Amino acid sequence: MRRAASTYEATTNARRKYAENIFDIATVAASILDRAEEGYRLLRINQEYPFDLSTTDAAQALEEWLEHEGYRYAWKATPEIVDPFRPSSEFEYPELVIFW
Repeated sequence: MRRAASTYEATTNARRKYAENIFDIATVAASILDRAEEGYRLLRINQEYPFDLSTTDAAQALEEWLEHEGYRYAWKATPEIVDPFRPSSEFEYPELVIFW
């Protein structure tokens, strides 16, 4: 049972660190400004890995900041990228889209 617990903890820690990286408030704020200066009215935070990170502390902190700053956001279902050497799956994971 120790191996299973340590593997679960390693997975949880990796996802937490990844969420902290992509949902960093300063980085997202700079990205919003860059996209707005280019004329866009939304920012989609593209994830490199197909994880559901919507319940992480970093995502919730970003949601609170977005609400405080008056931005709208939604978690959109994103299908997993199909690998030509693997059969396709029906797996979807949520990605954050921010509107202004």
